[in-house]
Amino acid sequence: MKKSVVPIIFLVAAVVIMSGCSTAHLKTTEIRRLPVSDLNDIISEEYVEFDSEISADGNGSIKVTCDEPIVVELYVLDDINIEDASLIYEAKMRSENLKGNAYLEMRCCFDS
Repeated sequence: MKKSVVPIIFLVAAVVIMSGCSTAHLKTTEIRRLPVSDLNDIISEEYVEFDSEISADGNGSIKVTCDEPIVVELYVLDDINIEDASLIYEAKMRSENLKGNAYLEMRCCFDS
């Protein structure tokens, strides 16, 4: 069975946009950036390797190789205060020899 390779170029810019009455008064503040330069902060260890050859920002990417459907957890951000704000995540993904679909999914859980 041929293996699928999904390099995930994870330029995550968590950006907070402070709420206001009109868009003219919006202020953008970057609170976290997670450039991929190694696997130190990556949650999942199985199927994952660092790829220094493929990169959107020159630092490298996360390469996932598998021959069956899997879920790979990348990051957990649990210390962000975003009261009365909008949170924006940005990431890039590309695939090679992929059979089927690949999804980049973000799950958010907020304490109330």
